Amino acid sequence: MVIIPPPPRSSGRDTAKRRDTAKRRAARASLAAVLWDDQGARRLPRERELVEALQACDARDVWWVCEASSAGPVYLLPTREWIGALARLLDRLRVRRVLEVAAGDGFLSSCLQRARPKLE
Repeated sequence: MVIIPPPPRSSGRDTAKRRDTAKRRAARASLAAVLWDDQGARRLPRERELVEALQACDARDVWWVCEASSAGPVYLLPTREWIGALARLLDRLRVRRVLEVAAGDGFLSSCLQRARPKLE
């Protein structure tokens, strides 16, 4: 389970303007559900699913979910379509080996490995 703490109450000049409403909490929870499963493992969402969740959130809440969640930080938000396009590009270029530098949790490598098992 991914835990997303509420945003701090006094983090900047515009804090009074952006109250933590039920709608904002629901949007953050929805984004978290798109990014992680119930056990806290990263998910590879479809583009439409990710875009809808991102658009429902305030930009500061997107940052908060990706940075402050118990499963974060998350800096790359790939989709199934993007991984598929990257895998096809690697095929066209006849790439056989990929090195993910500064991989963090290695999510990109694991997604590519599932899309193209012959990649090293």
